[in-house]
Amino acid sequence: MAGVAQLRRAFGDFEAQRVTVNGQPGRVLRGPGEPPFGEAERRAVAEALALLQSGDVDAEVLAAQLRSALVGREHQSETRVRDVLTVDVVDGRIQAVRVVRNPDKLGHL
Repeated sequence: MAGVAQLRRAFGDFEAQRVTVNGQPGRVLRGPGEPPFGEAERRAVAEALALLQSGDVDAEVLAAQLRSALVGREHQSETRVRDVLTVDVVDGRIQAVRVVRNPDKLGHL
């Protein structure tokens, strides 16, 4: 998550708003739109996923790897919902963290 946060800062300003989603705490992140992924971006994400699955991951290395593939891309000027994060809390403890990034599921926001 630290690597993702570093990468997001490279893309510009984002607006995070605390919300309640299905009765649980969450947040909505709004920021610049992004173009569809091409082959280079898919390859970078696959390499990052392999790194995560290996268990030998460093937040700085992960952020640098993704930044090199994604930062130079042209972003759209309009602000849109980028993702919705929700946290399931039971008896005061976090049980699950969910992130929805599918534009088809976020279009109504």
